[in-house]
Amino acid sequence: LFRKNTGMVAYQIAEHKGNTGEHYITSTRRDYFLFFLSAAGGGAIISFIALFKTLLHHIDMAPFWEYFLYGLNYAFGFVLLQITHTTLATKQPAMTASTLASYLDARKQRHPSLQNVAYSFVLVWRSQTASFLGNLIVVFPLSWLLAAGFELAFGHKLTGPGEAQAYLDAQNPRESPAWLYACFTGMFLFLSGIITGYVDNMVRFRNIPGRVRAHPALKWVLSPERRNRLASYIDANLGGFSGNIALGFFLGFAPLIGISLGLPF
Repeated sequence: LFRKNTGMVAYQIAEHKGNTGEHYITSTRRDYFLFFLSAAGGGAIISFIALFKTLLHHIDMAPFWEYFLYGLNYAFGFVLLQITHTTLATKQPAMTASTLASYLDARKQRHPSLQNVAYSFVLVWRSQTASFLGNLIVVFPLSWLLAAGFELAFGHKLTGPGEAQAYLDAQNPRESPAWLYACFTGMFLFLSGIITGYVDNMVRFRNIPGRVRAHPALKWVLSPERRNRLASYIDANLGGFSGNIALGFFLGFAPLIGISLGLPF
């Protein structure tokens, strides 16, 4: 009974992740261009997240609250990406994998086709490239402008030479275990995708939108049209919000776990 039910829940989680992943795949020239613009917007948001994270690092706080604010900063940024429908390249693989797998699903496809998987993989690769370029083409110049603007406004650099060099070394695979850190991030992305799918499944299974529409207290304060909009918004976004908030705090608290356990985390 336990194996059967966990298998059903896992299938539904993957199903909802697959539905989300379809939004990350483009097939027409116009969609490709719009996706590139979406990635550019995501790059702008990430630049500000990096700025705030650097500023938080300069505040003298107890370790728990320092990393809690790091996580809050990440979570806010990821939720903002979702609200504005902008894109972050590193989040795509965790979502599109389930979409690719669905093409081999015997329950959905009468004749599962490797050709469909190959064709979809090409589309995913193109979308991933557009997202990657869109992010970077904005992140580099905007981050530089934010750092230069900070220096003009406050009369000192955002980071000193030693700290700036430490940031560069931390991103250099020859100077640090950056590849290992990227693997940890991939694990967190996977877990956040599981949380997204689980919450999406829970919303449907427990009929939360229907409960919102029929809630007696909400009937006193919201018109039927607003209750319908709220219910539809919850149905479409609650899973994404949960996964993004979880991912933010996973990333924020990871260094604290590493420090506490003496691990390169």
